[in-house]
Amino acid sequence: SGAWVRPCPARSESGVASVALAAGRAGGSTNVGGLAEQLADPTRALLCEPTAEGLTEALLALLKGKIPLSVEPRDPAVGWREMAMSLLRQAGLR
Repeated sequence: SGAWVRPCPARSESGVASVALAAGRAGGSTNVGGLAEQLADPTRALLCEPTAEGLTEALLALLKGKIPLSVEPRDPAVGWREMAMSLLRQAGLR
């Protein structure tokens, strides 16, 4: 088991969070760019402010077991459908 941490100070996404979640690993990231939307499920990831204090609080929460460090991998096809439907709803198209 293990966790991942994505400490981005500004908008950035390399796919690390997506790969980690697909592999069944929970973790935390700063709430910048598209990461906030991508990691909106609080049972799979913790989001924090892009500061040293915010990252410290998120790491402590992970270590204290606020969310499990190992989560059930999701079917990628379902995830893409859910994301597409969410975007359509937000745009008022569904």
